[in-house]
Amino acid sequence: MPNDDLLLVGLSPGETSHPTPSTETPDSTAPSEAELETAARLTNSLQNKQAAAVDLEPDALKPRLSDAAPLVAAPDLPAGAVTAADGQPFSDFDSANYKADQMHQQTGDIFFVCALGSSSYVVLAQSSAGAPADPDQAEASDASTSSSFRDIPVDQLTLEDFPDTHPVHKCGLARYKRYMKKDFKFKPAYRSMWPLLVVAGIGTLVYLLPVHVISLLPQDVINNILSSISPEKFTLGVAYLGAALGVFASGKILVQRHIHRYTLHPGFAKYEYGILKRESSKIAYNNISNYEVNQSVLGRLLNYGDMELASPGTNDSEIKMINVFAPQLIEAVLEGKIEEARQYARR
Repeated sequence: MPNDDLLLVGLSPGETSHPTPSTETPDSTAPSEAELETAARLTNSLQNKQAAAVDLEPDALKPRLSDAAPLVAAPDLPAGAVTAADGQPFSDFDSANYKADQMHQQTGDIFFVCALGSSSYVVLAQSSAGAPADPDQAEASDASTSSSFRDIPVDQLTLEDFPDTHPVHKCGLARYKRYMKKDFKFKPAYRSMWPLLVVAGIGTLVYLLPVHVISLLPQDVINNILSSISPEKFTLGVAYLGAALGVFASGKILVQRHIHRYTLHPGFAKYEYGILKRESSKIAYNNISNYEVNQSVLGRLLNYGDMELASPGTNDSEIKMINVFAPQLIEAVLEGKIEEARQYARR
């Protein structure tokens, strides 16, 4: 068999091994034993390097982990989340809030910023906020909603049907049923006009008890007045003054009560202003994007306050219920009507 080794080409097979001792005189052109050993060592070295190069070549062709781009774990985004242009959450709140404002102006829907972390924000639509991703969970949620107090006829409601946090426990079930009546009108509460009520009460007392009121004045003042007019006229004048105060305060209370009227109709909320000349504005429940209750410290104590309703695309409240009684109960009634209107629209 021929030898393909480049270093041993031209040598016979017998010459690759150690020659047997011979009595003949060695040819001067034949390689010596040292040269053969050197050639063998070079051959083995080249073969080992070639094998090592073949073994290392696949690993050398593979990219090193340090040279590869860092892997970024995909964030767990809520369903329907709006992210930045690169598909990642916004890194600051201002950018996310600007995106929410842009989408609100383009679509008219309400969008808000949801924080996923200290520097991770996404934009969500109000309709998708809190919506369960699991269909079974959604059906369970609908089942629990369908069994709520809003599905029970108003005449059959009891306090046990309402959750503990519902304002009906504070304001009374009878008032809730009154508010749930069709086209029930709200007016400014009497208790919100307590300064006028105080003036009306003082005027009534002065009219009914003028002599007692005069006796409360300093004696020198009484003597100076009686020196110019008779006691009967003085007493009658004090009584008339009390009557005028009472009539003025009572009249203003009645005007304030009847000049502002708020009605929750089946499909919309309506505000009417004026007695002889009337102005009105209304907003459909489906279009109400924001509503809030404002109460002062005294309003919280006496349970009255203002309630504002607004729709998308408006900078100010379209309807403002001023000084109504139990505004939190009105808010609960309004939430029920909004939910009912939106469920009807989805059918």
